[in-house]
Amino acid sequence: MIRAGESSGQELQPASEDLPSGSNQGLSEPAFHTYSSLFTHTEEGTIVKNSTFPPVTVLAGHDCWYYQKPGAEGVANPNPEDIRELPLLVRVLEAARQSNINEGNNLEWLESLATATIESARFAEHGGQFSDDLRALEILSRTRYPLQPTLKAYVQVQLFTIRFDLSWLVLEGRG
Repeated sequence: MIRAGESSGQELQPASEDLPSGSNQGLSEPAFHTYSSLFTHTEEGTIVKNSTFPPVTVLAGHDCWYYQKPGAEGVANPNPEDIRELPLLVRVLEAARQSNINEGNNLEWLESLATATIESARFAEHGGQFSDDLRALEILSRTRYPLQPTLKAYVQVQLFTIRFDLSWLVLEGRG
C-alpha cells in the first residue's frame, strides 16, 4: 500500500491539469513483497518493469494506492476504485509521440509548466522551503546571473523536482 498523501502525489495533482499536451505525470513506487524479490529484480535490472506507476490524475481524491500488478494496476482508496492503466513505458512513449516538443523549437511551454509547479507547491509539506529556493533564484537572477525567461522556468522546475525528490524527464517524440 502506498499512502498518496505521504508521497508527492497530492502535491502534483493540481499541476497535472496544467501540463503541456503529451505530458505524463505519474507516482513511482517500487512494490515488492519480499526482500528476495527486490534483490532479484535489482540484480536482473527489472525493477521498473515490476514496479507500480499510477498516473497522478487517477489518484485525485484518494489517500491510498494498493498495488496489484506491475505497471499501473491496483485499487485507490477511500471509496475503492479499481484502476487499470497502461504500463509506464507505454504511457511515456505515447506522451512523447503526442508532444509538440522538438529540438530547436520554442521552449515557452516551460514557463507554463513552471507556473503550474509553483502553484501546486503552495500548500505542500515542503512548500515553504521551495518558496525560499525560488526567492534565492529570483535574487540571484536579478543581481548576479540574469536568466532568459525559459531558462529561469527550467531552473524553477528543477528546483521543484529536487525539493520534492522527483525525477523529471523530457522526451522528444519521433514518429
